[in-house]
Amino acid sequence: MKNERELHSSDLVIDRMKESVEAKNDSSLAKIIGVAKTTISSWRNRNSIPYRECVDISLRYAVRLDWLLTGRGKAFELESFRDGPIDYEVMAIVVEAVEHSWELDNLAEQQTLRNKAAHVCNLYRDYGRIVTEAVKTGKFTREEAITLLRNSLGKMIDGSNSNYSEGPQ
Repeated sequence: MKNERELHSSDLVIDRMKESVEAKNDSSLAKIIGVAKTTISSWRNRNSIPYRECVDISLRYAVRLDWLLTGRGKAFELESFRDGPIDYEVMAIVVEAVEHSWELDNLAEQQTLRNKAAHVCNLYRDYGRIVTEAVKTGKFTREEAITLLRNSLGKMIDGSNSNYSEGPQ
């Protein structure tokens, strides 16, 4: 078993970063995350862990941050939706926001289907809980909570007001 220092070496973290974004080498990783290849070499030489870039990869590719940094657990781990029926209105808002965000960042082609699905599911789970809790507290009606969700994701959504509450067709 690897000791604590080995688990946290920059080489291993950078290798997990490459695995997460499906980069074949340091040059392609550098291009994907927007740094110079010499920056990655510098991280390796100084045994410096690029925390900011790890957080960015975690958010953009729905990779577990603890796995990126330590190698423990699974890279991708989704929670089940067994806690209730899917709220199609919340799901549609999340999907729209994520798609628009990827278009703006030119990430659509860089994402694997697994990464896309994981990202959408994780955001849906989080935002679904927020909407549910807001309504349960009695501080907001469902419509108000949905409007707040749309507004909070407004920077990613291009102003669409479609009605998604009907579910799949």
